Amino acid sequence: MLTDKQKLGKNGELLALQFLEKKGFKKILQNYRFGKGEIDIICEYENDIIIVEVKSVRIDGFGSGEERITPKKQKMIIETTYGFLSENEKYSDFGVRFDVVVVNFKKYPAEVVHYESAFWQNENNYQ
Repeated sequence: MLTDKQKLGKNGELLALQFLEKKGFKKILQNYRFGKGEIDIICEYENDIIIVEVKSVRIDGFGSGEERITPKKQKMIIETTYGFLSENEKYSDFGVRFDVVVVNFKKYPAEVVHYESAFWQNENNYQ
């Protein structure tokens, strides 16, 4: 049985995926796991692999997408991305982008905000 927080997260992922598909993103995988990490949504868009972290909230004032993802979480997502790429060599020539989608359920209908290139691999999140 899912907790309220898990239900909120699953609903947020569903809305985020619908939003991205309307923008032309093609879903590759959802809830991909590798080691201890998980990626909410992996999409293909214009010869790039888009790694999407979904944040479902019940408050106003999102802040920026990167503020919602800690450096530790970024590192885990990046490591999990390497796992995905090692298992899926057909994407080896694709670029990789890390996006965040925030779904605010306080508003009705829920408000979806997409932060493209919300973070990237750098010395702060991958050491």
